Amino acid sequence: MSIASTDPEPALGENVTFEATGYDPNSDYSQYNWTIEDSSGNVVTSGIWGKTIDYTFDRADTYTVYVIASSDYSGSKATDNINIGV
Repeated sequence: MSIASTDPEPALGENVTFEATGYDPNSDYSQYNWTIEDSSGNVVTSGIWGKTIDYTFDRADTYTVYVIASSDYSGSKATDNINIGV
């Protein structure tokens, strides 16, 4: 699994769409939990659910965007993260 973003270096105040893409061995990932942290490790948002999310960065920093995809059916999980410079 990987994370795709509409802009890897967005401007301050720009809305960015993130999407969990790629390998799903059983095509059964049904839950996607997202967390975004700033460069100090402070969680700026968490508990966002969905295969695709939108987020607007309101402060210049380097952020890490995490996603955990999981399946209710098989119990399998996949994770990924990317860094975004604003």
